[in-house]
Amino acid sequence: MGQEGKEAVLFQISAFQFNQVFYQNLFDKLNENYQLVGLYNQKGDRKTISKLDKDHSYPVESILSDKYKSSKKESEELIAKIENKLGISFYNAIHGDRHLARSFYIEEADYFDSRLAKSTFNREDFWDFAGRILKFGNELFDKYDPKFCILPSGNIVSSILVTLASYRGVRNFQVFFPRTIDMKEGLRYVTSNYLCENQRMLDNFARKEMSSPATAKSHEAIKTFLDNPRYFQPMDRSKIAQSLLRSLAGNIKQTLNGNLPTNSFFYTSILSRAIDTFKMIYKYPKQVKEHGNLELNQVDKKFVYLPFWQLPEIVNLEWSPEYLTTLPVVRNFRRFLKSQYELLIREHPYNLGRRPLDFYRKIDHILGTGRLQCMVTPFDILRKCSAVFTINGTTGWEGILFKKPVFKLERTFYEPLGLAKNLTRYLDLKDSFESHLEYIQGFEEKDYYNRIAHFMDSERESCFSSSKEDIASMVEYMESESAKELNYWDKLKL
Repeated sequence: MGQEGKEAVLFQISAFQFNQVFYQNLFDKLNENYQLVGLYNQKGDRKTISKLDKDHSYPVESILSDKYKSSKKESEELIAKIENKLGISFYNAIHGDRHLARSFYIEEADYFDSRLAKSTFNREDFWDFAGRILKFGNELFDKYDPKFCILPSGNIVSSILVTLASYRGVRNFQVFFPRTIDMKEGLRYVTSNYLCENQRMLDNFARKEMSSPATAKSHEAIKTFLDNPRYFQPMDRSKIAQSLLRSLAGNIKQTLNGNLPTNSFFYTSILSRAIDTFKMIYKYPKQVKEHGNLELNQVDKKFVYLPFWQLPEIVNLEWSPEYLTTLPVVRNFRRFLKSQYELLIREHPYNLGRRPLDFYRKIDHILGTGRLQCMVTPFDILRKCSAVFTINGTTGWEGILFKKPVFKLERTFYEPLGLAKNLTRYLDLKDSFESHLEYIQGFEEKDYYNRIAHFMDSERESCFSSSKEDIASMVEYMESESAKELNYWDKLKL
């Protein structure tokens, strides 16, 4: 229970988010009936929250405080209770974090952002760290007995806290930008489950009558996307160097100011960060030049497009049906794809300079597989390809907009459309590839895009703006029983 008898709401957001009108209005509204409690990892976030918080006087708790020491036995006992109650493995709840990805990739590191990861993985350090977060969370829940939480799930700290909240029966919400409509509309949706599915959107879409016309706004958005797709042009070495050096300088400044705790499990030395930064500056132009051995106009055979993902550790370890490195994904898709099709991959521009050069050479040895030049835009590829393979990427959504058959390995936000084929195993390609091609090609153009426009309408209708009226409706939804709570790791039981 918070101050003055109010129920508490725990939140953890970045200083950047805290400075946005949407969150300021949200916290203003919540503060009317709840005691807000802010959680922070870094002193920089603490200082910003304190500076902006002139009216509410939030209690602020430091997640990485040294006072939360826990014995290995205490941690193991609590973890066992969590696993038994939620029916999950604690490892599954945390291994999507890129700081831990190195522990899986130590033998065959086809990707990791080494500026963020320690070069060695000390298991005792990890369990000490996990124990501290669990003890912090337990004491926090005991102290405030929160009504609900607003915590992200994209890193190990928040993953542990959200898992602990599920164990203790406390609902957690996350706020996201919509997936199918332009972020410039300024809308957001709120979700209370790990899969980040917009339940209000799914309910709206289930009620839509597909034979009725969707709004002109959504149809126009589809047309604009297809006529004027955005594309990426790789930056030159000087711009990349400037960006990386600015990031390094910011890390050095934060460390010297004491904003990055050097006793943290995540802490990487300034020297290590500097070395990795200069390695990336060196490798970037070489990978831009040598990444792809194919121009799109050189491809004279039918092909399937497999785009690489921006965050391979999270996708491979957390969002894929099995724990995989990238190369086996390529090999297995190629293994079960008919020989009449080439499998062409394209690196995500974000990862140029981050992968070992030998990674691309291994792909070159996979028969029937090619690497497209990174300068080729994905939209040109989508126009020409026969189908799209993905784990659960947004390229699948773009492929659907281009009316391409999409095959995926995991749940996605566009799954309710019924226009992408889910593969429970790679072998499914053998029987489903041609039939799914025929299914997509069998749609009348008008009916196909009307269905997609209805899907976009459903999301727009389910989102909230930053207006005080919409924020009030959002809080009312969070308080209601209609905000369905799923087990944080329910996807493991699907």
